[in-house]
Amino acid sequence: MMPLGQSALARECVAVITAGTGHHFWRAIESGSLQAGNELGVDIFFRVLYDETSVDAQEQILREALEKQCIGVVLAPNSSAHRKTLDLFRQKNLPIVLIDRSMALGAVYAQVMTNNYRAGQQAAREMVARLRGEGSVTVLRLKPGVASTDAREQGFLDEIKKSSLKLLPAVYLGSGIVEIRHNADIYLQQHISELDGLFTPNESSTLGVMAEIKRKGQEKRLVHIGFDYNRYLIQGLASGEVDGLLLQQPHAIGFQGVKLVMAAHGGQPAPQEVIYTPVYYLTAENMHSAQAQQFLDLYSDEGSMMRIRK
Repeated sequence: MMPLGQSALARECVAVITAGTGHHFWRAIESGSLQAGNELGVDIFFRVLYDETSVDAQEQILREALEKQCIGVVLAPNSSAHRKTLDLFRQKNLPIVLIDRSMALGAVYAQVMTNNYRAGQQAAREMVARLRGEGSVTVLRLKPGVASTDAREQGFLDEIKKSSLKLLPAVYLGSGIVEIRHNADIYLQQHISELDGLFTPNESSTLGVMAEIKRKGQEKRLVHIGFDYNRYLIQGLASGEVDGLLLQQPHAIGFQGVKLVMAAHGGQPAPQEVIYTPVYYLTAENMHSAQAQQFLDLYSDEGSMMRIRK
């Protein structure tokens, strides 16, 4: 019999480090990674950031993963400054899988994410179609330096510039919900008379702007296309407060991230290209379709709780 204190039953761990917390997106990343860990027999060292732009906080978590002797890391990076710390993983032959956004961090085993630029382009095309090619629009941006939302915003802007729609000035709202609502209020006061549609690039910006438009009680109907989802955004879609939501597959991203670390650990060759997970454009018209229900069931951390009831 092995003496107490020895780790005969201890399991290997994979670190999963996000660039945020609270949003449904990151909770679904966690759910997917935990499912993969359970299926593959590894523990998941899951950690979040309370401030998505806190480079020091993510740096500390990366070093904690090394101290725990995790066999690899699934990372949503918030800065290229982590390259030196990731070199320590590479020196130990520990695989690195990036999720949610690409960044210049040196060699990595794989990348799994939404094609954020193309998703922004799709949002623009949906806007053009909804407005029938006439009117003025903008993107209410999140915060500079967040790679995923930066790419969505740029994709939207580039695609709108190709269209017949007029592009109004784009502003940054910030990352906190109070800051988002405050800055959205200022922007709407200045531009509501000439604005016909707007795009918000993530869950918090979509929720905050939706709430602010509702609070102001504007008589003018704005086309609002958002990104990501939670139960409040689904309700807003059903009531007509939001026209459409671009949904990602965060559960699949977390699941695949852990599976790729284990594939690398098992000596399998690295994927040759970035693995892009699809997006789904959810509207009031298609929200009860079988495809929409399957999407929400398969890629939600809350399972049947997120199903849309007729």
